[in-house]
Amino acid sequence: MNNCLGELKNIFYFTVCGQINTEKTLKLAIQRARELNIKKLVVASETGLSALKAVDMLRDSGIYLTVVTSAAGTKIENTILGDLRIGIPDKNLGSARKKRR
Repeated sequence: MNNCLGELKNIFYFTVCGQINTEKTLKLAIQRARELNIKKLVVASETGLSALKAVDMLRDSGIYLTVVTSAAGTKIENTILGDLRIGIPDKNLGSARKKRR
């Protein structure tokens, strides 16, 4: 069969989940972005640790980074930094809740 209708790509499967995979995931994403000439990456980061790692790895790469996180008030328990509350509470939202009571 000489008529090729696609191409073979490598896939990396992680055997465990968690923060231990952050650096490898970023390396793979940056490598693929370079292959496809992608200039913008989005990274999800609950605690900011993945974001900081991405900033460090993307420095001087010409690739722009957007970081997203959970909604304000989200609580993440038992991280290496302890229990974390994500985001800054909205003062207006708090006063609106008080008015409804």
